[in-house]
Amino acid sequence: MQDTDVVGLFSLYEGFPNAICEGMACAKPVICSAISDVSAVLSYDTRLLFDPNDVRSISNALEYVINLSNDHLTAIGCRNRQMRWICTRAIDR
Repeated sequence: MQDTDVVGLFSLYEGFPNAICEGMACAKPVICSAISDVSAVLSYDTRLLFDPNDVRSISNALEYVINLSNDHLTAIGCRNRQMRWICTRAIDR
């Protein structure tokens, strides 16, 4: 995962999003379907969420991330790393 620029989760149904938490722990920007607990994990920037049944929504999220500068991607990744406590707290429940 360290060689990845962005982590994506393209699911119609998901329990707790472990892949998203792993991406956050590795300080990676994450885009994912706005489903289940995923929305709560990435609620700080809804542009990173998309409707998995809407191709335009998926395209907009991908385009948003692709057009970000490296500095902005790094800042999002750092924020994700700081927010990984959300995943830890949810797992402890």
